[in-house]
Amino acid sequence: MDTKETKEILHTVKKSLDGVLLRDRAQLNSLMQRVRQRIREQKPTDQIVEKLIAAHISALQRAQKRADQKLTLDYPEMLPISGRRDDIRKLIEENQVVIVCGTTGSGKTTQLPKMVLEAGAGKTGRIGITQPRRLAATGMARRVAEEMQTDYGRGVGCQVRFDDQTCDETIIKFMTDGILLAETQHDRHLLQYDCIVIDEAHERSLNIDFLLGYLKTLMPVRPDLKIVISSATLDAEAFSAFFDDAPVIGVEGRTYPVEDFFLPPGKDEDLENHILRALRWISDVDDQGDVLVFLPGEREIRDAAKKLEGQRWKETEVLPLYGRLSMSEQQRVFKVGGRRRIILATNVAETSITIPGIHYVIDSGLVRLSRYNPRTQVQGLQIEQVSQASARQRRGRCGRITDGICIYLYDQETLENSPAYTDPEIRRTSLAGVILQMDLLGLPPIDRFPLIDPPQSSLINEGYRTLQDIGAIDEERRLTPLGREISRFPIDPHLARMVVQARKEGVLNEVLILTAFLSIQDVRERPAEKAEAADLAHKKWLDPKSDFIAVLNLWNFLEQEGKSHGQLRKLCQTHFVNYRRVIEWRNLYQDLRQTVRDLKWKIVDGASSSVVHPKSTSRKTTTKQDASSTFDLIHRSLLAGLPANIGLKGEERELQGARGRKFFIFPGSALFKKPPEWVMTFALVETTKVYARIVAEIQPEWVVSVAPHLCKSVYTKPEWNPEKGFVYAKESVISGGLTLTQGKNVHFGPIHPEEARKIFIRDALVPGNLNTHGGWLKLHQRMLDDIASLEEKLRRPGALLDADAIYEHFDRIIPEDVYSVKTLEQWLHKSKRRIVMKMQDALFPQSAPIRHEDYPDELVFYEEPFQLIYTFDPGEKLDGIGIVCPSNKLAFLPDWAPDWLVPGWLEEKVNRLLRTLPKNLQTVIAPIDQTAHAFRIACWKQAAENKGLLEAGDTTGPLEAGGTTSLLEAGGTADPLEAGGTRSPLEAGGTATEERRGPTGPLLTALSRWLQKEFKLPVDASDFDESALPNFLRMKVIETHGDEIVKIHTSVSDEHRQNLQMSSAELALAKWTLAPQKKWPGDTLPEFIVANDAAQTRGYPALTDERTGVGRKAFLCPIEAERSH
Repeated sequence: MDTKETKEILHTVKKSLDGVLLRDRAQLNSLMQRVRQRIREQKPTDQIVEKLIAAHISALQRAQKRADQKLTLDYPEMLPISGRRDDIRKLIEENQVVIVCGTTGSGKTTQLPKMVLEAGAGKTGRIGITQPRRLAATGMARRVAEEMQTDYGRGVGCQVRFDDQTCDETIIKFMTDGILLAETQHDRHLLQYDCIVIDEAHERSLNIDFLLGYLKTLMPVRPDLKIVISSATLDAEAFSAFFDDAPVIGVEGRTYPVEDFFLPPGKDEDLENHILRALRWISDVDDQGDVLVFLPGEREIRDAAKKLEGQRWKETEVLPLYGRLSMSEQQRVFKVGGRRRIILATNVAETSITIPGIHYVIDSGLVRLSRYNPRTQVQGLQIEQVSQASARQRRGRCGRITDGICIYLYDQETLENSPAYTDPEIRRTSLAGVILQMDLLGLPPIDRFPLIDPPQSSLINEGYRTLQDIGAIDEERRLTPLGREISRFPIDPHLARMVVQARKEGVLNEVLILTAFLSIQDVRERPAEKAEAADLAHKKWLDPKSDFIAVLNLWNFLEQEGKSHGQLRKLCQTHFVNYRRVIEWRNLYQDLRQTVRDLKWKIVDGASSSVVHPKSTSRKTTTKQDASSTFDLIHRSLLAGLPANIGLKGEERELQGARGRKFFIFPGSALFKKPPEWVMTFALVETTKVYARIVAEIQPEWVVSVAPHLCKSVYTKPEWNPEKGFVYAKESVISGGLTLTQGKNVHFGPIHPEEARKIFIRDALVPGNLNTHGGWLKLHQRMLDDIASLEEKLRRPGALLDADAIYEHFDRIIPEDVYSVKTLEQWLHKSKRRIVMKMQDALFPQSAPIRHEDYPDELVFYEEPFQLIYTFDPGEKLDGIGIVCPSNKLAFLPDWAPDWLVPGWLEEKVNRLLRTLPKNLQTVIAPIDQTAHAFRIACWKQAAENKGLLEAGDTTGPLEAGGTTSLLEAGGTADPLEAGGTRSPLEAGGTATEERRGPTGPLLTALSRWLQKEFKLPVDASDFDESALPNFLRMKVIETHGDEIVKIHTSVSDEHRQNLQMSSAELALAKWTLAPQKKWPGDTLPEFIVANDAAQTRGYPALTDERTGVGRKAFLCPIEAERSH
């Protein structure tokens, strides 16, 4: 096809656009644009032109069929609106928005469609008419189709949920406001319509207000779109202002005179007796006319019915009318018979439906309104005084067929002080669904969206919080990927969240059944007069742990037993189940399944047949394990949509809910008598109390898995665990103020690395309390042990080790991401860095130098080493210094050796001894501290000049002025660990392995002689009181045999030494005994002999004075041998 021919086709199509429907016009424009694009690009256009021609032909055919529709436009003259036909038509022609206020009975609902059609609407699109209720939508559609003499479903049709009675030729389409709202998702400019009529706008439902705002935003984009707002009791000024001063036209209704009577309650008069008094007053006037009584709720209707039926009025029937009533019982109010009817109704009878034959109205002045409390997140049903507009609507129910009377059960002042209009639903309900839909449509945020009565900020904030609860929006209030998935389902957001979670849990089919059920009115019925029979019929489906499972059991029962429509209808009748609602349930379930199929999600059909709780008996073939698992999966999915609707059992059946709410399980629940520890509920409704409706048992940890963003973890008692190699803490998980789990040990490092690192350094690295393969730990631990040993010797625990300095050392070199053994080893492996610190850097600064020689680890006597043990344990026997001596070596330990302790403690002991002298002597030797110091110096000086018997681990006076340097000044400055050494710094010079000299003899004797010499004092050893010395200044001799302690001595007597000599040693030594000799044979005596090889016992030969000559004898004790020789 050449370019010229193509352009001619484009011209032909463009010329005919005005004669096709709007939706076809948009498609044709799109195709023409694509053709022009390809012409510019010099690409072939044959295929796209063929599509354009086909679409053009179809569009013309549809437009012709629409034009061929012959609709009759007759206006009944008895209807008041017919008289304003020309005025209304003219306003519609001249204005984009027209507001029609027609009182009840004016005929606006049935006649307005004709007028907008006559004003030119319906040519390029349908005329869409919304009604708040399905019953009114279908009823009005049939009525208008009949009046316009066209088939219902053809020229005039209707679409409600799951029932679309329209076709391509349909010009006038009645629908619920929810249907039009749903269409905005795929037809954002509503190109299907060229006129929209919002009827019963005074009801101000959430859908109505949202539609009005949406239409206002659409007006600049669709200036051709006609909008008609129709209502009986409308705040016309507010609506007109909202639509930029749109014209308002009023239509009076065709009514008879109605007299008003105010009959306020008497003192202590209850509502039932008040109604009875009003009825008696009416009966005195007319005992034949039907009476419509407006009451706030179902309970009040039952109570009033019981009271009135007890009156036994002749030829009178009492009929209830409320939303939850079965369809058959509702239909009874429309049948006019020979008997007087007293109809007890809620506000459902105010609008939409017209009850025939009403002569009298009794208005209680009360209405039960649903109000959402954003603070508590509870939808409460509160009884309130009706608005003036509602009172007028109620009054308008009489005076239709003859003169009427309206009796107000309150005074005129109360009516005049009532609010002018009922609060719109958008100001008393949760806005989560609206906010989500607005976000999906790309509309402005709700606080900037045009609304006649903008909701309170608290309601808006709560709506966003609800969406955040289910993860549909983030903290910035932006739609999340999860929120986008949720928005694809034609149900409330929290129900859609359940479906999304069910896909993950693998229980999609079960949750589709449940969400479909939760989206509609409960299919189970409980007539007041047959309550017990209904409860008994429903009991077979109950589950002790979940009301949700009861719903699934009901579904399974209906699916298995109600194969045909006839069987299903019969089952519903015998089991108190509403058949129409069951059909609606099934239809919504199929609708949701289709949505799931469109998303290409997998559904396991028939899975619901095995869904029973382990204790349920509705399916005996289900194993307890499988049922329990499925139970958990289903309820986790449900919980994902209800994360804030949880409760913890409290006292007296009260449950503590999230965010400070408190509630009770509804008495109709299977869990009412035995509430479990934790529950979730589908809804919290406030009546006399806040009740949880549809309840199930849950495990609190499920909240953590499905709504982690609502959970806050609190960590307490972080502690280092050397076995695990990391810091662990006790985790408590809190959601909405409720503690879900507590006491779980968790790895604290990844959660709070900074805090865990501090604990790791303080409790693991500083004390060396960890298990690691690194060699550095052995060196570090040895340093700590050396310092601890020195503290023990000095009797100053904690006085040397500077833990803060060690902490700062590790804190300085350890990276910030090291907080466990694993991370430490990984870092050491990469860095190859040495982390051991020098010993002097780990000590507190000391006022005086510390020498290891002053605190030796062992003493040596006669080449025999004796281990010293330092113990700081005040009050205990071993407190102080102990010298370990095996029983077979006791003979080598001089009896005076314990007197001298060790050099480091000698001065302290002497100081204490000097203070036991009489006061007159202490005065002479004062200051005692200097005297004790001088004695110590003198002892070691004399020992250096005069060879003594005591061999100790020191040859120099450690406290002598100008003596050898301290550990920290000399041998301690070069850390042997850093130099690669292995000996402890405390061992350097701390033992004696060769003969060295020190003080000898008893300490008291040496001290008394020194005082006599230095101070000329007549002091004797007996003048000192050793009993005054503290225990730690008394060296203990710890006698051992193998690894066992035989005895702890404060001194060892010669008799005990003698008793310890072994018989085998005595026999060995006997051969060395010689009788007295006058002349010595000249043999040289050995230094020692081995008397017992097994015991390694030595003998020490010496000469003896036998008076008659010189003898020879071997001694076990070298001291005795020295004395004898």
